[in-house]
Formats: sequence, C-alpha cells, structure tokens
Amino acid sequence: MLIKYLIIDDQIIKGEARKTNYQSFLTALNKKSKMFEFAFDYLEDISNLHETLFQNRYDGAIVDVVLYEYWKTANLDDVIEKLRKQQIPVALVSKHWNDLNTDELNRAFNTKYVKTVLNWRDVAGKDHGEVMYAISQLIQLACEQKDVAPITIQPSESLFLLHISDLQFGGFQEQQLRQEASLMAQKVLAACKGVVPHFIAVTGDVAERASLSEYDAAITWLELFLAMLTEGVNTPPQVLVVPGNHDVSIPLAAASRAELKKNVQDEFFVELSDKLQQPDLIPYAYIPYVEFVDEISDIYSNNIQSDGLTWVESRFRHLGVIFYGVNTSSPANPFGLPDRTVSSGELTSVIQTIQSVFRQDGDKSLVVGLCHHSPVTAKDDESVTNVEAFQAHFSNDVKTGLFLHGHVHKRSIAYTSEDGYRLVRSCASTLNKDATARPKDTLRGFNIIEFLRKNNKVYELKALDYNWHGNQLFEGTERQFVLQEDGMFKEK
Repeated sequence: MLIKYLIIDDQIIKGEARKTNYQSFLTALNKKSKMFEFAFDYLEDISNLHETLFQNRYDGAIVDVVLYEYWKTANLDDVIEKLRKQQIPVALVSKHWNDLNTDELNRAFNTKYVKTVLNWRDVAGKDHGEVMYAISQLIQLACEQKDVAPITIQPSESLFLLHISDLQFGGFQEQQLRQEASLMAQKVLAACKGVVPHFIAVTGDVAERASLSEYDAAITWLELFLAMLTEGVNTPPQVLVVPGNHDVSIPLAAASRAELKKNVQDEFFVELSDKLQQPDLIPYAYIPYVEFVDEISDIYSNNIQSDGLTWVESRFRHLGVIFYGVNTSSPANPFGLPDRTVSSGELTSVIQTIQSVFRQDGDKSLVVGLCHHSPVTAKDDESVTNVEAFQAHFSNDVKTGLFLHGHVHKRSIAYTSEDGYRLVRSCASTLNKDATARPKDTLRGFNIIEFLRKNNKVYELKALDYNWHGNQLFEGTERQFVLQEDGMFKEK
C-alpha cells in the first residue's frame, strides 16, 4: 500500500545535504515498515503549494516549522489551512523552534490535522536523534490516514485465524473450560507454527440466556485464554464476533409487552400482554451482547448499521483480507425465540461498503464473512430461513471466498459450488456443550484457518479442525484451497 508524503521545506534545494537526510530517512522508513511503501515529494517554494496539492494526492505532509526564505510571503497558518482543506494530516518538524511564531504554532497544535511533532535530529539521525521514534510516528500517521490496523508482519508471512463457536456460558460447568484453556492454547500455537493467531472469530452463542453474568464469565475465560495464548507477545489477536440465537435476551424482548395494571385490591402489578405495548424496546434484547462485544473488541466502531449489528472490518486489507459480520438471529421476538432471518438490506450495505473500499484502494482483498447460522440450505433449523438472500449476496460482484458460522455444534470444512459462486465454509463445533447437546458422534472443538500470502495477498487457504476426545485434543484432516482471480477458491 503506497503512502505518499509531501515534504514542505524551504532549505531543500540550497541545502543539498538536507534533501540527502530526507532520502536517508525515507530509506530507513521503508526498510522498517512492513505495511506500507512510502514515497516523498519535495516542495521548497510555498507559493506553489496550491498548485501542487491540486495536481497530486497526498496521504500526509511533513512541514518544516521555520520557513526562513518564505516567512514574509507565507506563514504556518496558510500552509496548515491549505493542507486542512485537502484533509491531509501533518507532522511538524524543526531543528529549533522559532519564538517569533509561537502563536502560529499554538494554533497549529489546536487543529485536528496536526498529528505529531518531530525534531530534525530524529529525522536526520544526528546529535543522538531517535530515528525510530520519527519512523514510528509516520507509520502511525499512515495507519490513521488509511484506516488500517498497525499489524507488522512480513509481506509473505501467513495469517492465522482461530474459529470458535457456541461457547454458551451458563449452560455447562465452566470449570472444565478453564482447565482446558492451557492445553488448547498450546495446540493453537502449534497449529499456527508458533505464531499467536492474528484473529479469533466467535460465530455466536457466547451465552446461554444472554444474561450479564454469563457474559462476565465469558470475558473472564477469554482473558484467561488470551493470557495463556499471548504470553510474552505485545499484540493480542483481533476478536471478530457475531450474535447467535442464545445471545438474544428473551426477557428483554418480552419487556416490550409489559403492561401496568391494577388488581381488585387496587394494587399495581405488571403483566405480559398478548399485544405489544412498547415496540421500541425490542432492540434492547441485544444490549447485553453488545456490551460484551464492546469489552473485547472494537468491531462496532466500524458498524455500518447499528440496529442490525452488521459490521465490516476493512482495517486489515493491507494484509490481504476484509471481514464482515451479519446478524442471522433476527428479528428478536417478544413472544418467543428470535427468528433466523438475514436482512437483505444489511447484505446490500456490506457489498456497498466493500465496493467503496476497493474503489479507494484500487485493489481487492479476500473477503471473509461471518454469521451464526448456515448461509446455505441445511436441514431443520440449521440455516437461515431466507437462504435466497445469501445466494444473491454470494453471486454479487464482490465475492465472499470464505464464510464462518456455527450453531449446529458440529465441525465441518465444506466446499459449496453453485451457479454464480463457490464458497469455502468453516463450521466450528461447540467448545463446551456436552454430548447431549451435540449431534451423534460429534466432538467438541475448534477450527484453525491459515491464509497463505505473497506480497500481502492471499493466494491459498488451509483449514484444519481440532477435536476433544476425553481430555485430549486430536487433529483432524487438513483441506487446502487455492484462490482464483475471481476472488473465490477451488479445492487443491
């Protein structure tokens, strides 16, 4: 991903060594950055700034604060204002701060587009300067401007995803899961070749009855597991979550039917009416789940439809992947269990959002989807009730290559080939539920997905399931799929 900076410094031409310092800094910046390719343009004459900004597109600007040659014809206010109009973030740099422009500096610091301050010795690497500090500041600036996550891995290093589902805290003895956390962490690390998985996908049914205490228990376990998984590692996995039917609070949905009445003794009491009293209370059925997600993840900061709990996570596109999640445990039902319907409007919003990202970057990434129920036709209540909505979605121009789901408490890595689309599906078994809550001859477990990459592009996928048998974890059969130019896979 190319990041282009404009260097505004009136001493570049006359001081050739100064430009050499910038070039050396650029070389060090590109050597250190595994996420971006940086390029510098140089501008000495401030009077040409407007034309330069009109003719070029920049992701950021490094502005020398003390502009000796042009201080009489331009000032820092003018420069910052022109950059602000183009929404270009700014890093200010100076060898020494000139006390004649203190007011301007204060105004510059108060604008949201001035992001950081650098000392010239840090850029030039002179006089005990901290080059790494300047480099880290510009990489952070680029991440903010491009809206990407600051993950630094080699361009051809694999990405790993741990897929778990149907934790259902409150519906089993949680002590067992805590005891198994250490062995599970060891197996996950081994499957990921010693690397902490970059993503953990939880495809619904975190709780049993969507109560606050159950989500508190889930957070406690997740923190314990992550501590074992990431010991000595600074960057934890990104958690991706979608709700399941057990994550919809039936009592909160039913509260929309609550009616205040009086008995024969003239005493007030509450009764559930057979008619809706306050329909606007129904969405509160998702509140305990949403509060849980906010504790463990930031996916809803990119939420495209807050009411629908649909999200698109594009901050990892520089690594070759874009994720999205949709709610299939909807709508909440004040008279019973939630439906298993996916909103066509939300799927359309997903497509439009990803198309916008593709247009912005001029490039495409592998698209990975998540929901709780199967998006393709399945028996009984295993799939959504309107699979035709997903069929139209998968046949769209934006192809989903991999889809993750749960619900059936049964592991599988499936490959679906239909008119208009091909799809790899990872269905994770329950991590916790006992044999009475699972299909016959089905074990508890989880799946590991490896995304093989070259030059920050996914070209192949490996999927493997792990299953508990007694107190031992056993590895299943690995399946491999090769990504085609149409954004979908074919089995290897």
